[in-house]
Amino acid sequence: MADRADEPLEDVGASAKNLVVNNDKEGEEQLTPEQQKKEKRKITKNVYVISLGFLFLFTAFQSLQNLQSSLNKDEGLGLASLSVIYAALILSCIFVPPFVIGRLGCKWTLVLAMTGYVLYTVSNYYARWGTLIPASIIIGK
Repeated sequence: MADRADEPLEDVGASAKNLVVNNDKEGEEQLTPEQQKKEKRKITKNVYVISLGFLFLFTAFQSLQNLQSSLNKDEGLGLASLSVIYAALILSCIFVPPFVIGRLGCKWTLVLAMTGYVLYTVSNYYARWGTLIPASIIIGK
């Protein structure tokens, strides 16, 4: 009896490819080559749009994060804000993703996450304990 670890990796990739290709719904017509090209272009465009959105979003967030301890040094607000973000991330990564993705789906989960980062950026315009800490908790979740 051969061990499964001895099987070549190409077989695993081929079976995964078959799963993706054979994932069509029953009764649906196959796409023509032109429709497949259109669909591929649409998916590629969507990936570029999401990538650019996250590029701009995280550029703003990383800039704020780097300046947080000097911009909001009153009573340690900046450091506390960053600490709350990462504490909430540690706790929520265990429980929240399966629930949120299961309820909202991937697309709306991404929208919700991006909205949290925008909220945090906006809360820095009126940096107080009552704005930055709740926004930090929202980012962490």
